Amino acid sequence: MKKRGQVTLYIILGLVILIAFVAIFTLKDYILKSKFEREQSNLQVLQGFEPIKNYFDSCISDITFRGARLMGMQAGYINSPQDNIPITSNAPFSNKLNIFGNDALQVPYWFYETGNGIQKQQIPTLQEMQNQLATYINNNLDNCLNNFTAFQDYDFGNFENKKTEVEIQDERIFVTVSSNLEVSKGTVTTKFDKFLVTVNLPLGKLYNSALNIYNNAYKNNFFEEKTIDMMVLYDEIPYSKTDFTCDTKIWDENKVKNDFKKIASRNIQAVKTDPSTTDYFTIGSVDKDVSTNFLYSENWPFYMQVFPNENGILKGDEVIKKTGALRILSSFLCLNNYHFVYDVKYPILITLNKNDYNFQFAQMVIIDNNQPKNNTLGTLEPIESQNICDRKLTKTKVSTYTINDNNQVIPLDNADISFKCFTTTCSIGKTKNEDGISSLEEDFPQCLNGLITAEKDGYNKATSLISTNQESQVTLTLEHLYNKKLDVRIIEKNSGIVRNLGQDEQLLLVIQNVDGSYSNIINYPDAQSIDLAAGDYVITNYLIAKSVNGIKINPEEIQKCVKVPKGGVLGLFFDESKCLTTTLEGFTLDQVIIGGAEFEYQVNRENLVNSNRITIYTMFDKIPQTNNEVASIYDNINTNNQNPNFKYPELR
Repeated sequence: MKKRGQVTLYIILGLVILIAFVAIFTLKDYILKSKFEREQSNLQVLQGFEPIKNYFDSCISDITFRGARLMGMQAGYINSPQDNIPITSNAPFSNKLNIFGNDALQVPYWFYETGNGIQKQQIPTLQEMQNQLATYINNNLDNCLNNFTAFQDYDFGNFENKKTEVEIQDERIFVTVSSNLEVSKGTVTTKFDKFLVTVNLPLGKLYNSALNIYNNAYKNNFFEEKTIDMMVLYDEIPYSKTDFTCDTKIWDENKVKNDFKKIASRNIQAVKTDPSTTDYFTIGSVDKDVSTNFLYSENWPFYMQVFPNENGILKGDEVIKKTGALRILSSFLCLNNYHFVYDVKYPILITLNKNDYNFQFAQMVIIDNNQPKNNTLGTLEPIESQNICDRKLTKTKVSTYTINDNNQVIPLDNADISFKCFTTTCSIGKTKNEDGISSLEEDFPQCLNGLITAEKDGYNKATSLISTNQESQVTLTLEHLYNKKLDVRIIEKNSGIVRNLGQDEQLLLVIQNVDGSYSNIINYPDAQSIDLAAGDYVITNYLIAKSVNGIKINPEEIQKCVKVPKGGVLGLFFDESKCLTTTLEGFTLDQVIIGGAEFEYQVNRENLVNSNRITIYTMFDKIPQTNNEVASIYDNINTNNQNPNFKYPELR
């Protein structure tokens, strides 16, 4: 009986294990798979229509693959951030790194400094990447209908209203396409209301790894510190030193710059991410299956200014030790001392790769007065799981107004209200008129120093900083935008003659309200009108000449001379000149800046109401033929408003 009881127990245990195994096997889809994958595996297709589903799945997969490839090449963007400010010798950087120099591939900077010294970050969030990829797929889905030679027995319709959603995982991209597609074959019609596609690409993993590298480099000034080490260690870059010699040392600034570029290129390529080492060139770490590459090319921009500097010559200071009665021996106790202060900017490209898929981004290295750039922006943490917009807790009232043509303040209805906390922007709703007051009262996410924005077509947006940790209210006034026809007149700088824009000329007009509430970039004559609101503006315009055959900038040889003490005893009494000759290479430009102006301008509401057009005046300087003339024309833009022939805009 005892043995029978033991056998029965073993049988029961075996049945329990078997039932558990069957249950796990049955429920594995719910345990191991995501909601998307479970829905994908349960998707049913009417018999005979499987080829249609397979074709659309394949087409959607191909489009997603192309979009994700483009996104990886362009730092997480499909549509890169725009920056239409012209590049010059004094301001050689835009917000993107031109990899090949021909605009074939431009990689946005995740961090850069504008020409006027403002540090900026433009790092896409994972949500922004998903939205851009979804839009790209949605815009290209119609191409799937263009190749139906293999499906002549089928009829298709109602594929116009499509909606695409994308979820980027570490190793996969989930794509959901909702549609009303109807497919008929003979007397049978079926509807494809959803396509679910998985694309195996490590976009999410490489993006997160790139963020970790960027934050580590930015927070610790990794590349800036390495650049300062280059300046200290390499003799080709005069930095700070004292030599026991009577020969005054001189360097040519252009040669130092070229040597600096070569040194930077070699050292940046030596950087690596290896979790198993603490080597000098190691920055952070990534997973072993991810490879990284760091690059600076000598063909890319490199900005360098050195002080003190005598017309491109860097010169050490000779110090003679006076020894009282033994002054005659002073020539044998000479010291050469030099200490140079550098401002340096150059780009680097960081590329991550896994399974032949690349993700890359650019960032700028900045040395300011021999010091690393100041961290004024903080770092971007890849926190996407906590959605601030879902936690609206604090009642806040927003009222919106505008000023009419008679200078009367009146309520403004249907203004879109949004709220930005850190890097997240939440849509709140629209204001509506009740009892003569246009307002919106809703719960807002709790945030210190969040930004409330009110926007409406035809009006300048209005913003206000507010802390929503307690109930509050805010009033925003949106200025009406008046659309004016745009005329451009060219003033010859030397003669004062006023003329029209030439056939091969264009004007890039950058207009910005001084309070930062409005900015616009207009390329005339492509654009023939401009929106203006009452207020104070800074207006910068660049007159650009275009040529089919190119504008040739001639090579030039520049000789720079400086006076230095003679060596030996005679150095106490006489100077001599030492000269260095530098050759600047020639090149051909498709377009070049030939003039422009920058000035402040106040726009009066009464003038806006009573006018139909605005005339903008710009200054023509010259067609440059040398490197120096290119730089000089750009420098003159800031001072051309002081020319006696200059004219301010006219509203009429």
